[in-house]
Parts: sequence; C-alpha cells; structure tokens
Amino acid sequence: MRDTADPSDLQNKRHRFRPSSPFKDRSATLSTSAASSPTPPVLSVCAVCLGRERHMTSECTAAVTWDKQFETLCTRLNRGLVTRSNNQSVCAKWQREASCKDKHTFLHMCSGCGAATHGASVCPRAQKAPSVNPVQA
Repeated sequence: MRDTADPSDLQNKRHRFRPSSPFKDRSATLSTSAASSPTPPVLSVCAVCLGRERHMTSECTAAVTWDKQFETLCTRLNRGLVTRSNNQSVCAKWQREASCKDKHTFLHMCSGCGAATHGASVCPRAQKAPSVNPVQA
C-alpha cells in the first residue's frame, strides 16, 4: 500500500517561513520622512582595531588601532578573538554593549585596552559613534 501525501502538508511545505535576507532593501517599510532623509546606520566597534569603519570585523587582524595611536592587544584567529601576546581566547560577547554574564574559560577583558571593567564597545580608545542629530539645519 502506498502512502499518499496529505494535501495540507504539501501546502505547508510551500509556504514555510523564510527569514528575510540581511541585505534586503528595507526602505519601503520606512516612513516617508525617514525614507527622504536616511540616516546611515551606526556600526558597532571592532573588537580588534576599535574602529567603526565598515570592514570584516570577524577577520580583522590590524596591528594598530583605528587612529594609529596604540598597538592592538588582540587579533582574530579562525574568527575567534585572541590576545596577541599568548593566543589566550578573549570573550567576544564581553566586547558588546550588553556584555557577558556567562561563566566560561574565555577572558572577560577589554580587547582594546585590557581593562576588566568594560568591553571594546565602551573603551575610551574606541572610535566614537557619530552623534545623531534628528534636527538638520
């Protein structure tokens, strides 16, 4: 005896949820005023060079910080974050604004200056985010 496919099952397969592409143009969902004066997105801080310029942050191996003022303390190794001095794994989640509360073997230190009190996103050495002024003259 042959199994026959349930027509509703075929319908579900055809209409499964598909996540949208991260590159999809979302300008159609913006309000008219927002679409007429787009604000460039604020990029997060790179955990290696501490810059906010567009680049492959998961592969950054810069030897100096974005402003060329300091040697970088960390680099990327197989997309992981490690110290330059001894290849110790540094927690990438700790570098974000939300930080990390996990207990694991990765170092909870700033990849920019080495402090244990903050991550790269709020490091004094990091490139400052441009101020967003909603009122344009």
